[in-house]
Amino acid sequence: MEASPQDLDAVLTLINELARKSAGSGYVYRGEPALFEDISSSLYRRCSEQGIDDTGSAIEAIQNEIIAQARSHEPQLDEMREFDVLAQIQHNGGKTNLIDFTTDYLVALFFACDGEPNKPGRVILLSERGEGYYVDRPTSPIHRVVAQKSVFVRPEKGFVQPDDTVLIPEDLKQSVLEYLHRHHGISTETIHNDLYGFIQHQDIHQPAYFELYTGIILANEERYDLAVQRYSNALALNPRMVTAYSHRGDAYYDLSEYDLAIADYEHALSFDPQNDAVYHNLGLAYAGKGDHREAIQFYDQALELNPDPYTRYYRFESFLLLEEWDRAEEEIGFAAFALVNIAAILREHYSDVSNFERHNNVQLPDNIAELLGGR
Repeated sequence: MEASPQDLDAVLTLINELARKSAGSGYVYRGEPALFEDISSSLYRRCSEQGIDDTGSAIEAIQNEIIAQARSHEPQLDEMREFDVLAQIQHNGGKTNLIDFTTDYLVALFFACDGEPNKPGRVILLSERGEGYYVDRPTSPIHRVVAQKSVFVRPEKGFVQPDDTVLIPEDLKQSVLEYLHRHHGISTETIHNDLYGFIQHQDIHQPAYFELYTGIILANEERYDLAVQRYSNALALNPRMVTAYSHRGDAYYDLSEYDLAIADYEHALSFDPQNDAVYHNLGLAYAGKGDHREAIQFYDQALELNPDPYTRYYRFESFLLLEEWDRAEEEIGFAAFALVNIAAILREHYSDVSNFERHNNVQLPDNIAELLGGR
């Protein structure tokens, strides 16, 4: 989905502001999807929750114990410097006195917009050489850390104060995400590019995933109207959730709301243009409308990405319903060469040729009927 010209101007103004503030400054950056009270480590927050007042010294003592315990559980950590042990724990969701930052303000901008769609976010700018903390980089970073250009800030007292911030209005977040995806290749898939990243992304968008999974359950129970409501709820919480668009499209298809299904499938493809299943479903939706010529084009696109036998069958079926008998006969031969038994798939759907003819109000030529197993 393209941003409006007004939104695009606002996105470019925002990025230019970040570029201007960053020029020659030696900053690292952190994106937050809401305006949190402070910038602190997870271990600092845990100490505060426990009522520990002297958090600076307490954090160091607790963290030293965490490092010792981690090394006792994983002997290979003995060879790592203390900071890298903490980085490993941080990577895997443990509580440490490290705060995630990045050297790329566009990555920070992604994190500022990915989540909390109804709240303003912010990008935090912090000098690499400030007082009361130091910045370090892991020596053996994992894929997600490389993609996010991660660095870690280790504050002496568990928190830091920003040198500058840039606010992100909530109504601009989706346009920013779209711009970053289209023009910089920064997206959920590139930023959260390992299993823990996937889990982290699910955690950020937990309410949206709850709605999505509930919708899937309802669709499996053939309660398609209710499923549509749940998928719509998921998209209100996370408008870039590709699977919610494709699943809602499926539910609309099952309700014979073909135009609505087509709109959702097209939205899904705008985010994931190499998804063969969505091209296949677009073909089915156009076929449901009776537009078999258009359906064939989408089946062709699906087959370019994945030579699925059922896509090939539905393409063949469209030729039958268009009464293009020569093309249909050719397709039977092409399918056989690709080891696809068109006749078996037809019987799977209709039991026999006669039932296919009755169901679709079409009379097949005798030669094609024979190639499909006869009447």
